[in-house]
Amino acid sequence: MIYNYKKQTALFTVSLILAVVGLIFFAANQTPAEKVKRGGILRYGLSSEPPNLDPQKSTGTAAQVVKSAVYSGLLRYWKGYKIDPDLAKSWDISSDGKTYTFHLHENVYWHNGDKFSAEDVKFSLERIMDPKAGSSLKAELTQMIQKIEVVDDNTVKITLKATSPDFLHVLSVAYCKIVSKKFIESGGNPNKTLMGTGPFKFKEYTPTVSIKVVRNENYFKKGRPYLDGIDFIFYPDQTTRVTALRTGAVDIIGYLPWKQMSAIERDRKLKVLSDKEMLFMDVQINVKRSPLDNPKVRKALAWAIDRQAVVNSVFFGRGRVIGGIAFPPSWNGYSPELAKTYTYDPEKAKKLLAEAGYPNGFKMSVLSTFQYGMHKVTGEIVQANFKDIGIDCDLELVDWATDIKRQNASEFDVQVMGTMPGYKSGAFLTRFFRTGGVYANACQFSDKKIDELLDKAAFEMDPKKRAQLFIEVQKRALELNPIIFICWREQAEGAAVYVKGYEHIPGIYDSSNTFDVTWLDK
Repeated sequence: MIYNYKKQTALFTVSLILAVVGLIFFAANQTPAEKVKRGGILRYGLSSEPPNLDPQKSTGTAAQVVKSAVYSGLLRYWKGYKIDPDLAKSWDISSDGKTYTFHLHENVYWHNGDKFSAEDVKFSLERIMDPKAGSSLKAELTQMIQKIEVVDDNTVKITLKATSPDFLHVLSVAYCKIVSKKFIESGGNPNKTLMGTGPFKFKEYTPTVSIKVVRNENYFKKGRPYLDGIDFIFYPDQTTRVTALRTGAVDIIGYLPWKQMSAIERDRKLKVLSDKEMLFMDVQINVKRSPLDNPKVRKALAWAIDRQAVVNSVFFGRGRVIGGIAFPPSWNGYSPELAKTYTYDPEKAKKLLAEAGYPNGFKMSVLSTFQYGMHKVTGEIVQANFKDIGIDCDLELVDWATDIKRQNASEFDVQVMGTMPGYKSGAFLTRFFRTGGVYANACQFSDKKIDELLDKAAFEMDPKKRAQLFIEVQKRALELNPIIFICWREQAEGAAVYVKGYEHIPGIYDSSNTFDVTWLDK
């Protein structure tokens, strides 16, 4: 074969020219990476004043938005439901899957200047498991953890009762934040004071007005946060909250009203940050109060609720009816058949009441809050539905703090609530139905069979067997019916287009936020 130098050189030259032209064309059509702008105060319009500030207690999404800016956990949920290292930079798992050794970031300091250590981790997790503390993850952690040991200042070892597929998920949720042992043991009150290791530290609290936090200059994640601070401004009235966003009084608001979502989507200066996946409405029943202690009566209530009316009237169609348990369809353990258990059938509800011995109904009340339109209007629909089947039903509308206080004390007959699964696993059923679960407690509900099923599921590593256990839990829960699930609902924040990097991790135990990488493009 004769090598043609000139021909090959010409071909090479043409190829090179085409390659360069291609690169120029490619570069011209790429969106350049945005350069983060540091500084500025993010003004966040909060839907309510936090009832308390303890990071290990469930007091609503608005409260958790504030807590998530100040506190850190061992792990956290991040974008795409990813489990992200937080105070723990890495971890090892023993060969039998029962022992987790967490290696902590060094040179981490509490906002008051104290040194963070493994002792704080041990203290925090044991505090969550202490029934006296009222923490929201007590049932989950006591179900899983055998013992917690401090190896050294930067290492903590946690031994489980058995191998669990859920442990890291539980550690990642918002209410598994780490608190300071020294601060609390010396009399610090986490209900009223924010003192963490997170990206922002407490500046001032003006009751009924705002909570202000400023950049933590010693944050262990170098280079973060980007903002100088965040002002959380309380706007309980949803119309006033939307007006504050439209007029530029705030940069972002929580709980964007469903009626306003389409208008905000059309506004070129604003954007909607929406979660369409995980949040839902339910009706919680105090099973210790007669005649609600009768499962047949509770089933009658389930048949009486017009779920589609709630989707249409409350959420303007931005939702989906739930006919069974609020179990996400894509998760292991979902049952299409169980999802169709209950429909709107007032006549069937009346028949069940008669069979239970209440052909003429009875008297009770529905507890809800006036601070959130979704709770208030859902409460009005539920009240009307119950009256339609002969129940003499009052509607109690209280402020959010009172609503949460009465829920935690089980001071209600029936309560309207909005919540979410909690973490990305069917084991979220624990918080609703297992003895000691945060919502089971509110309903005063306990069932030995459900406890046994959930305890087995917590340590079952075979996905098929695990799915079947979750299905059995749902069957039993739908028979006993301490909680009536109404509908999935879209939930969103509204924000100015210049708010960058912010993301609400959807449906994960009230709220996880990306405040440490949020910035203002202005």
